[in-house]
Parts: sequence; structure tokens; C-alpha cells
Amino acid sequence: MDWKYYCKIILSMFFLLCLVVIGTNISANQLVVATNWDIKPPFMLTSFESNIICLDVLGDSYQYSIEPVLKSYSSVKSSIQNSWGTVKFNLAPRADYLLQHWGQGIEKLRQDLSKAGKDFN
Repeated sequence: MDWKYYCKIILSMFFLLCLVVIGTNISANQLVVATNWDIKPPFMLTSFESNIICLDVLGDSYQYSIEPVLKSYSSVKSSIQNSWGTVKFNLAPRADYLLQHWGQGIEKLRQDLSKAGKDFN
């Protein structure tokens, strides 16, 4: 068995897990509508600050920080800037393009997390 087989298995398990999470949250929301009771969804994502998210899974609360992502972005940016002299002239626009889109991706992640926190609260 090669790596493609294991990759397919992992992606299938991730897809099924996503279906379970989405299905249970939709069921909880429909129960709230039907019964008018205060039922919390079993999987809830909240955002306390701009860099900290809280994941509530079946009553257990876990807090995660996106600081490692920001640090990896800054380390990649500094390593690209430090090794700029060794980058060939035709690769420089591509590296700048990737760096720009990575920064936009992190900003989009921040916006999505803050929006998700507001939507769930």
C-alpha cells in the first residue's frame, strides 16, 4: 500500500467527521426551533480575541492560539528577505507573489475566525 491509499483513507475520515459535526449542529439548531429550548450545539467555535479561538466540544472547552501561524509567516518572510540575494531573478516575482497571498490568507483566517465567533454567539 502506498501513500495515496493512506491519503484517501485520511481524507475520507476527515470528510465523515465534518459531516458528523455539521449534522449534529444542524440537528441541535432544528431542535431549538422546534422546542424553543436553549440547546447548545455540541460543537461550537467562539473567538475571544483576534488571535485566540475557543472550541467547545460536547461541553469541554479548548482554547487555541493562531500565534504559531503568525510566527511561521514572519519567519518565512524574514528568511525570504535574508536569502533574497540567492534567489534567482526570475523566481523573485513568484516568491513575492506567494508571500503576498500568504499574508492575505492569514488576514482572511483572522476575519473568518472573528466572524465565526460572532455567528455562534
